[in-house]
Amino acid sequence: MNLKLVYRRILRLINRNEIIVYHLAMVLFVIHGNRSDMLKYLEGKPEELVPLFNSKAKGLDFEFTDKVPKIIDMDKVQKICLELENISAIDDVEIWYSINAMRRYAPTLYVMSAISDIKESDQVLIDNLDCGNLIHDFLENNSNQKIDGFEKTSFYDFGLILIYCMNATNTNLAHSEYVASDKEYDKTISIINRKRNRLWRFNKKKNSIDIFKQIDADMSRVKSEGYGIFGAIEWLLDRDSSIKNDYIQRGLIDTVIQLSDDIGEVMSIILVVRKSKVRDDRSIRMINAPDSELSDNMVRSVVNKQTANRVIKAWNKKNEYAGFVRNVSFEEIEKNNNALLPSKYVHSESIPLKENLSVRVDFSKLEKADTYKLSNIAKIYSEDSGKGDIELEVNDEGTVEVEADSKYVNKQWLEEFLHSPLGETQLTKFNAQTVGNLQIPIVPLEEQMESIQKFNLVKTKVENVNANLDETAAEVEQQLYDSMGIGDVFEVMDKEQGVKKTIVLNLD
Repeated sequence: MNLKLVYRRILRLINRNEIIVYHLAMVLFVIHGNRSDMLKYLEGKPEELVPLFNSKAKGLDFEFTDKVPKIIDMDKVQKICLELENISAIDDVEIWYSINAMRRYAPTLYVMSAISDIKESDQVLIDNLDCGNLIHDFLENNSNQKIDGFEKTSFYDFGLILIYCMNATNTNLAHSEYVASDKEYDKTISIINRKRNRLWRFNKKKNSIDIFKQIDADMSRVKSEGYGIFGAIEWLLDRDSSIKNDYIQRGLIDTVIQLSDDIGEVMSIILVVRKSKVRDDRSIRMINAPDSELSDNMVRSVVNKQTANRVIKAWNKKNEYAGFVRNVSFEEIEKNNNALLPSKYVHSESIPLKENLSVRVDFSKLEKADTYKLSNIAKIYSEDSGKGDIELEVNDEGTVEVEADSKYVNKQWLEEFLHSPLGETQLTKFNAQTVGNLQIPIVPLEEQMESIQKFNLVKTKVENVNANLDETAAEVEQQLYDSMGIGDVFEVMDKEQGVKKTIVLNLD
């Protein structure tokens, strides 16, 4: 049976209602290990779900929260059982994970999981279980990984059922506010202040939330050579904190990664914190990757893996990459009031120009370069004025005409620049009224003329090569049709230059 179809039907059935989600969780927990017999039993006696659930939990020494529902909807239990009848125990895990995974955090969790580099020998502490995303990723190919975690909420129950269904027998989720005080961990992975509500959002300026208190508490459980990876919301990272300032000055903050926040106020920051100082150059590695996420609505988001993998490769290296990664000195950070948002130090924009083509521009460098404003070297007219000699589409909102001033700029050079990736990227930032502020590099007129002459020579060669290739391709196509015995029925023609070849029937 198609697993996606089952998933969609179950999702419609439970309708995201927490109690019904618990029905599904309880059914999966009870039937795991004995699917066929238990499914038939529950279909006939759905009222037995809670006693069976509690009995199995007691036998396994699993302590769930008190949120397990006392009142069971018999009809829902029977319908869930019917949907699960034709799928395997392995598919159970995928169904459960798909329903409870926090997809809105997809880029952050994807990167956190990858850079954590969890090994089977590592002792890992997870604070805030986040519906099992991190645990699922860690255990998917390593069910013997030792993980401790705690969060006395429904997410704890979901995580406990997930690891059980994955047969992760060496994993321990401590159902208490704190794990054993004498235990130390190699790494800690945490989601900080994930829960939000409208009141919290509107009062955020008055709130005294200090995420570094949780970071400090979790890092106190880490061994001297260990580290922590923390996911956080942007505005929480940027708040005043004496602990944050202390961590900066002691060199404990290794890396800050800023990912996409396109779909609202969600977790988009990753901090890598070391137990002891490891960087000698008194700097923090700042990575700004705003195009790490693709989203098609407010609930579902998809990781832009090309950008996310670029982050993963760059995070623990020393090299800097323009518009993407900088090693920012403590002195510069101090001048910015100890702000830790990479976007304040790494000025980068990635703007789509055409299908499958985007351009990343470091606008901070452009602002420092010697440039003219377009209005200084050309006259700008409204659309259809007939006065300009360069037609310019502005931000998909209209067209203006530009007349180059020959004292400053060669007309063809200016036209080629305006249609270059840098010119088109800038055009996305202006409208017809403000396009005069577009920045043009100051290049001596003689150099403009030389570069255009070279450009035209190369362009002519490229056009000749393309024309020869088109002619050769047409000959090969015609030979193929001749060999098929149909070559005399039609001919392959170019209706107009630049258009794919068209088959024209010849019926005479």
